[in-house]
Amino acid sequence: MYFHYEPVPNPLASTALDDYLGRGYFRMGGGMYREDLTYHEGRFLNSFRTRLSLPSLQFSKSQRKLLRRNSEFRTVVTDDIVDERHFDLERRYRHFRGRHPEGNILDVIRDSDGTSNSFTTKQIQVYEGDRLIGYSFFDIGEQYGASLLAVFEPEFAQRSLGYWTMLLEMQWLHENGFTFYSPGSVTPGQRAMDYKRRIGALDYYNVYQQQWLPLAEQDEARDLAARTVERRMLMLGKKLVSCGIPVGFGMYPLYGIAPEMFEERPIGLRNYAAPLALWLLPNGAQEQFIVLYDYYRKGWMVYHIPMLPDGFEALPDEWVVPTVTHYLAYPSDHSLFVNDDQILGYAVNLCVHYLDRTRV
Repeated sequence: MYFHYEPVPNPLASTALDDYLGRGYFRMGGGMYREDLTYHEGRFLNSFRTRLSLPSLQFSKSQRKLLRRNSEFRTVVTDDIVDERHFDLERRYRHFRGRHPEGNILDVIRDSDGTSNSFTTKQIQVYEGDRLIGYSFFDIGEQYGASLLAVFEPEFAQRSLGYWTMLLEMQWLHENGFTFYSPGSVTPGQRAMDYKRRIGALDYYNVYQQQWLPLAEQDEARDLAARTVERRMLMLGKKLVSCGIPVGFGMYPLYGIAPEMFEERPIGLRNYAAPLALWLLPNGAQEQFIVLYDYYRKGWMVYHIPMLPDGFEALPDEWVVPTVTHYLAYPSDHSLFVNDDQILGYAVNLCVHYLDRTRV
């Protein structure tokens, strides 16, 4: 699966958070998700969850220099309470970063109701005198701490406050006996995430082997999925065309799905096996067949979508869904799993049967 989301109970036990983080999951509002691929600037890229071992934590020379340099600022470790100062600071920060102005820190540190918090969340506040100039939030379990977000005044951008508060989170966790620090994901090919590599010798979660391995020894082509999915999908598409089966090839990134979809029917999100879709009989057929390569199970998911004219305008007993992304979030009993060595023959027979059945 390239994306999986699970809502969590309120409150979430600290040991349960450890279990999620230990399996490569991360927090999204009132639930935990795992995303093995991500979409960035028109490309799908591998996304690797990371963690840092804390018992032997030793800051590097440059990290110690940054800690000394910013020691003039006053820091306070508190719970997750926020006030208008946080929102004002976030608005300035988002404008500075060129991000959408409607973002809200509560979307990160609160459940879907916007008020409760299923997690145990700590906050580091940074002050210049009595003025709040930065803050960061992180969740804690029994053994794990997980960084959530950092915000700072744009005028202090040269002081590396976001990276500095990560070091402060690591320091606090180390001093309080925690074992692991989860800074989030790293994405080869997306330089904006590379700062996380600077915190220390990270491990990454390998979904094939279901274990943590040293990030420095990672083999991207072997370990995960973006190239594998593209290669397998293109190979199948070419074989189908050579057999006289018309196909279409497209992407369905998750982004843009309404948050309430996660809460209403989260089990459907297990169907996000891969971000690329192969359409069979795309031109004018009243019924559609969609094929995805599930790199985790090393096989194919085939969806039969009956009687949906005009590009997926409506589904019985479902919401109005104009895209394949939304349909795959809510499949009915129209999907099955086909082994790698059977997919070509199965897809050809499926389409031939359809054409024979509908031929006038």
